Amino acid sequence: MQALKLLLDSQLWLHVKAKDSEGLTALQILNDASRRGVNRNRNASEEVDTKIKQLTDKVIFERIRVVGDRTRHSMSVDMINTMLVIMALVITAIYTSSLSPPGGVWQENGSDDNTSKSNTISHVNHLSNKKFVNTSDIWIFGDKSERAGTTIMNQKIYGVFWFLNLATFGFTDLVTVFLLSSFHLFLILAIPLYMLIISYFCSMTILAPTIPWAYVNLFFMVLFGFFPFLLFFSLLVFSKSIRQTIDEIRYRNRMREALGMKFLGPGTLVFCSQYILDGIFGLWMPSA
Repeated sequence: MQALKLLLDSQLWLHVKAKDSEGLTALQILNDASRRGVNRNRNASEEVDTKIKQLTDKVIFERIRVVGDRTRHSMSVDMINTMLVIMALVITAIYTSSLSPPGGVWQENGSDDNTSKSNTISHVNHLSNKKFVNTSDIWIFGDKSERAGTTIMNQKIYGVFWFLNLATFGFTDLVTVFLLSSFHLFLILAIPLYMLIISYFCSMTILAPTIPWAYVNLFFMVLFGFFPFLLFFSLLVFSKSIRQTIDEIRYRNRMREALGMKFLGPGTLVFCSQYILDGIFGLWMPSA
């Protein structure tokens, strides 16, 4: 810039409209350099904003962890023991309800004969009344199978029962894990609780009054059954931060858009495979 200013002031015969090999004049080069400077500043600003967001997220998670540690360490041993006893009672009550649901279960397979159906019910109650079930309920929750061992409750009442049990059971398990995390034998204590969760959904699958509800419980049972493997695979593969990966994917999509390429194609699979291999080899063969 300074050399160009000196030439403009001293060399009167300077051909200011001369073009270079790319067909650009000096003014165009200056404008292009200015735009590059603006873009560079803009990119730097975006990088700063991204780093600020990453630090903010780290600070938020760190605050949550600190609050949890302070809360746990501020509790006395007697308070922890009392809460563990309460949580154990709640877990026992919820699990018992999955073994013996309200209203009982069908003792034999139902049939189309109303008289024979009345003899297959272990407990007669208003929860099994079919007046509570309409066509929309059957379309959403499915028709009752009335098989031996399934609950007598109709689809809608079973849905309320299932949701309340799941919310209570899940919250109680989380509190129990939080209280046990301060012990050195946390893993040994958490394994039976984890197996109890799988057993709970297995029991709810058997008790389900309809096939859709059985599939819902079966899904949760399989999900929790493979949860340790999914967690290990996630830690193994996604060693990079999720935000960094998302930013790189967005930048790659902008490049594909500028080149007129499709967002989904063979390159996308190659791109994802690169991150998987990078995560695996980055974990097992870290750089020195």
